[in-house]
Amino acid sequence: TDQGFEAVTDKFGEYTVLAEAGTVDVSVTGFGVENTTETVNVADGEAAVQNFTVTPALGVDPVTGQTDAVEAGQEVGVTVDVANLESYTAELADGYDEANATLFVDGSQVPFGTTIEFDEPLDGPVTVTVETAADTSGDLSVVHTFGGLGDSTTVTTGPTEVFADVKRVGVVDDNDEYGKDVADTLRVQLPANYQVDTVDSTTA
Repeated sequence: TDQGFEAVTDKFGEYTVLAEAGTVDVSVTGFGVENTTETVNVADGEAAVQNFTVTPALGVDPVTGQTDAVEAGQEVGVTVDVANLESYTAELADGYDEANATLFVDGSQVPFGTTIEFDEPLDGPVTVTVETAADTSGDLSVVHTFGGLGDSTTVTTGPTEVFADVKRVGVVDDNDEYGKDVADTLRVQLPANYQVDTVDSTTA
């Protein structure tokens, strides 16, 4: 509300929110719906009822971003939560040769620049993966365009530095004590083509 009170609806869409007596603006926001505001008059010591009819809208929320660096030949992936998604297009930004990249959307290979049209509006996670070719290098960024219900949203993920040669460093920590802290420090100080992992002495 414009008075600073807020609440979350239950699974049936019902809610109860505090309000001081007077005129109150009540706003509804949510993933995959348009923001809606209604003005309610609340009498002193009484409760008021305000129902809302929400309008579906396109929702896009990146869950996982691209990793900072990978060795050539590995995959780069991103997961995005969507609501009311009707179309999706991915394009490779400048910095990495498209001839060295293969695009997969939820496991299906799709050419870059091709718009996928869904039979029904899609809700839930969408996973986008780019497979890099061996012995290549560059900065890989993906421009994602999401469309639905007459709206569109563009999100750019990356860049991920693709290295032809990644050097692996193992921090041995058998007691789960300081290995993670040491590894975190090394990741900050070493060049991006160094991959630092915490391992035990058996793995090392």
